Order: sequence, then C-alpha cells, then structure tokens
Amino acid sequence: MVLSFVIGPVFECDAARFQGIWNNTTFGSDGGVELDVELTESRLSGVLDLGGFVFGATDPDPVVFDAPIDESGVATAHVVGNATFGDLTFAIDTRAGTLLLDAPDVPGTRIQSMVVNGNFSPAGIAGTYRIEFETLTPPGARTEGIDFALGTMSAAPVAPAAPLRITGFFVEANQIEIHWSSTEGVTYRIESSPRPGIDAWEIAADGLTGSARESSATLPRDPSDTSLYFRVSESP
Repeated sequence: MVLSFVIGPVFECDAARFQGIWNNTTFGSDGGVELDVELTESRLSGVLDLGGFVFGATDPDPVVFDAPIDESGVATAHVVGNATFGDLTFAIDTRAGTLLLDAPDVPGTRIQSMVVNGNFSPAGIAGTYRIEFETLTPPGARTEGIDFALGTMSAAPVAPAAPLRITGFFVEANQIEIHWSSTEGVTYRIESSPRPGIDAWEIAADGLTGSARESSATLPRDPSDTSLYFRVSESP
C-alpha cells in the first residue's frame, strides 16, 4: 500500500500542532485528527494520529513520519508496517498549498483504498475523502454506502503556550540563571535562540515545576555565545 500526504506552504515556524475531526458523511461516524509537524531547512517530520473507529475498526496507532526536503520543497518518507494502513509513503510538498492522502491498497478484505484531497494552510486543514470497499461493482456503477463511503476532514492550529515574563537573569562564565513569573505546581519550558525575531527556538529545559510568583533555573552556557535569547512558556 502507498500512502501519499501532500502539505502546502504552512510552516512559518519550526513546529505546529493541528487538531480537528474526521466525519464519515455516509455512515455518520467520526473521530479525532491530530497532526504535529516540525520543520527545519532540510527536513520535515511529525506525527499523524487519527482517532475513533477508522475503517470501522479500532483506533489506529499514530503514524510517525520523517523526510528530507528536496530543492523543490518536496519531502518523501517511508513508514513500514503500520497495523491499519500497512506500508506508508508520504509525499509532502511544502509550497503547493494542497493536501493529498492516497492509500490505494489498504490491508484486509473489506477496504480497498482511501483518498483524501484538500487544502492545508496556517489557518488549518480542510479536505474531503473517499473510501472504496472491496466489491465487484465496476467503477461506473458504484453506489455510495455499498461500494464506497465519503467524508470530510478538518483541523485547526493549536496556539502554543504564551511566553511568560522573564523577571531577571544572571550570567556567569559557564552558566546562566533565569527567573520568570510563575504559578505554583505548573510546569514550564525554557527555549533559547541565537537570533531574535525568528522561530529558530530550541528547548533548553522542560518539565520545570513552578513556584508561587517566581521561579528560576540554571542552564549551562557556552562561553563563546556572545548573543543568546530566551523565552519561557508552560510545558505542553
């Protein structure tokens, strides 16, 4: 089975999360859609998780994908042995603005194939899909509900946690101490970037338990770093 997944010019940041729903309009079933993506200059990776009774069966395991991006903006990944979809191939176009998911040979005896077509933008995912059943009806005479089912799929971006106010920091030769406004019992993430105004943020520390009013953390520092920026947010 081949599963193709085409994504348009979505990524103005290095990571994004989308959540939504798929709806089988033929039979009235539905389930959740979650897509987490991470983008670098040369690779696109992430996790696609379809919830509910996909193909009328159980909730499938998430599909993890990772692919290099070529000069035309296309990434191709291969996933082997997914229990629901079988072997998957993802073809991701980061510039086209369209979404195509093509599974032409679904394992088992009931489902023949699935195709999703739609759009993918910073505002979210909006598409339709068609599932073909294993029947002997010729293409021109197939009937909805007997030979195939139709549905929709949509997902909206999930806003990241808002950065919190950094109240102070202390720099030493090999470490830096950061203070931020916090709430007791909440966990926090610290990210760093060598440049402001872009989304080249990397996780410096995560799962830090907050104290009442203000918290602090000490991080290692490379003495050769002459300019480094930090931001603090609640852990996802």
